Amino acid sequence: MIKAKGARLAYLAGFFDGEGCVTVVKGKNHLGNIQYSLRVIVSNTNEYVLKMYQFSFGGRIQKHKHNKPKWRDCYFWQLSSTQAYTFLKCVYPYLTLKKSQADLAFEFQENQSKYDGSNLKLNDRELSIREAQRILMQDLKRL
Repeated sequence: MIKAKGARLAYLAGFFDGEGCVTVVKGKNHLGNIQYSLRVIVSNTNEYVLKMYQFSFGGRIQKHKHNKPKWRDCYFWQLSSTQAYTFLKCVYPYLTLKKSQADLAFEFQENQSKYDGSNLKLNDRELSIREAQRILMQDLKRL
């Protein structure tokens, strides 16, 4: 359910382009099998801005408390997999800095196999492709 349109969508896209993150996360499922997931994240000390993302695109917000008394708490909004893909499709026309990362994210998510969402073990070829895409995504952030 996408609720952002017009100026609000452009604002959220621009904010994401500067403050957001597109990543491919590597982890293990409860059976110990390696899995990969697309994720988008926006962090900020202003919780209201992140609530705009949550209202417009869903997802969840987490709070990170700092131990340093003069530092403000930080909030993180994130989406994974198909929700992240849908978000990126919505903001794509407005992206500048993260356009190449979004392109790779589309390729990654569109090439997910029958194994996704299951507990089956990925074959070596799929593991290699996903690992290469994860590394490439990291490299694109350095440009």
